[in-house]
Amino acid sequence: MPVMQSTNMRPVFRKAFLTTVIINACIAIADMVAGCFFLFERQVTSLLYFKQYPFSAEIQSVLMALFAQSRLMGMLYFFSHGIVKIILVWGLLTHRLWAYPLAIVILSGFSLFQLYDILHHFSSFTLLLVIVNVITIFFITREWQYIKRLDRASAAAGSVV
Repeated sequence: MPVMQSTNMRPVFRKAFLTTVIINACIAIADMVAGCFFLFERQVTSLLYFKQYPFSAEIQSVLMALFAQSRLMGMLYFFSHGIVKIILVWGLLTHRLWAYPLAIVILSGFSLFQLYDILHHFSSFTLLLVIVNVITIFFITREWQYIKRLDRASAAAGSVV
């Protein structure tokens, strides 16, 4: 009876898997858009801040270097995050076997980093992203187990013939 139940649940798990993967694709696109904001953002706010609160030229140059570095780090973080997720989404949607374990490892790493970030400054949005990642990892694992079972069954059927 449990086999019958898992067979009946297959379409539900498949739809949930596809939904979470597509949600991650949307998040990846949003990450890359955020990276563009970092790339093309002018340091208007920092310049306005400097005009409002005059600092010595030495302090201004140090602060400008810090702003430039954080802008570069933000851009690199969001672009790399988005590109990696897009590659994983493509691999998962085209049933590339390497994509399943890689997606589990990478999404787990992203989640651990986000949890670390939450511990330092709480963000409901980041917590939501962690929850989405955990749910996605669950459904990727289920889908991967199903595909491995199909591969074993087809290999066994091929060896019998």
